[in-house]
Parts: sequence; C-alpha cells; structure tokens
Amino acid sequence: MRIFSIFALFFGAMGAALYFNVGNIQQSTIIQRFLESDLASESRIELFMNVINNCMNYPFGGMPYFYSHNTWLDFLRISGWIPFVLFVCITIISIRHIVRIAKNKRLSLMDRIFPFSVMVAFFLEMFVEPIMDGAAIMYCLFYYLIAVNENRSRMKKESTVR
Repeated sequence: MRIFSIFALFFGAMGAALYFNVGNIQQSTIIQRFLESDLASESRIELFMNVINNCMNYPFGGMPYFYSHNTWLDFLRISGWIPFVLFVCITIISIRHIVRIAKNKRLSLMDRIFPFSVMVAFFLEMFVEPIMDGAAIMYCLFYYLIAVNENRSRMKKESTVR
C-alpha cells in the first residue's frame, strides 16, 4: 500500500505538471524534434547503423567513426568483439544483481529501490551517450556500482536504515 501511494503521488504530480505546462511543452525544442523528424533520418540512428554494418570488417575494433552514442556499440567500435562480449556479460550480471537486490525482502524498501533506480539511470544514460570516450568517470562509476551491488545482493541481514 505504501509503494502504491508513492507511485500515485509521483504520477499525480507528473500529470499536474503536464496539464499546467502543455503550451510550454509543445513549444520545447525536444518535442518539436520528435514531432517533425523521421526516426530513420536521425544522425544517431545512422551512427548506430554504421557500427552495426561494419562490425565484421573491424573484429578487433578501431572503426574510423566518431562516437556511436551508445556504450555497447562504442565498446564494439573501439575494442572489437571479445571486449564487447565480455561487457555484455558484465551488463547481464549487473542486471541479475539488481534484480536480486530488488527481490530481497530482508532489505528495507529504500535499500531495494535506490540501487535499482541508480542502475536504471546509468543504463538509460549508456543507451544514448558514449561512456567510454565521452565520460570516462561514468565508465569507472559503472564498475564501482556493479561491485557495490554485487556485494549488496549477497547481504542476508536486514538493513538498519528504515
């Protein structure tokens, strides 16, 4: 019941914000971009397709393109297939740890939601930005969070913070 009221409050506030700012939202550049552009002609989609289409030509990395604006594709573009496969495995392991933390009823609600939220934010950022070339500190923080979450997912005791 408590989590339902938190979600209801959040979505109610978002709905009110959207209702009272409809004119401003429709005039924003991001909304205009989505309304007026064709998804296939977007430059990011072209970058994605360049990496995907040429990944077999550069199996050890070193593609001559600038950012691909996706962390996993950047791994493939820069490092090649072997590091790419390892990074995908690390990503899957980190998702498994987050799910294990979220399901651990011995932890308080905040101790379950916070790591999940942080990792979701990291994954969303990694889908649209080049972490390896563009933001090395986020790359390091991602591995740090994986280690923290791996340790957290093995915890058996109930958290003392409520």
